[in-house]
Amino acid sequence: MVVFHVPLENFLNSTIVTHFLTFCQSTVVNNYVFSIIALGIIIYFVIHRRAIIANSTILFLFSLSAIYLYYRCNETVWVFTPFYNFPNFKYFDILVLVSALSILNWATRIGKTKEVKRKHNSFFDDEPLNREKPDELGRVDIH
Repeated sequence: MVVFHVPLENFLNSTIVTHFLTFCQSTVVNNYVFSIIALGIIIYFVIHRRAIIANSTILFLFSLSAIYLYYRCNETVWVFTPFYNFPNFKYFDILVLVSALSILNWATRIGKTKEVKRKHNSFFDDEPLNREKPDELGRVDIH
């Protein structure tokens, strides 16, 4: 990204920014649309909080968010459209929300260790017979 950021910026400007993103305006209707999208994302992650997310997806989302945050804080190349009533929040901050929730979900899954508990009604253990554990099948007399 450091070496090829200028060609990448030029490519994004000529394909996506000038033909699509420059038409996004800060309006009350857009605020509602993006707020509903953000709420839907939060509800999705609450419902699927036990889902397993691949490490490559987490790495991709983290990298994409880091690049976005760099360009968001350094507004020399692009100026992101803010919410109508909240100028500190930009519409594209939803990407950071998705990434943060995914990373949080991934981190909590990694932090928990699963313990396998043995139930009383499970299979018999494969242990040798001794005087404390009698031969329940009656095959050998150990006296």
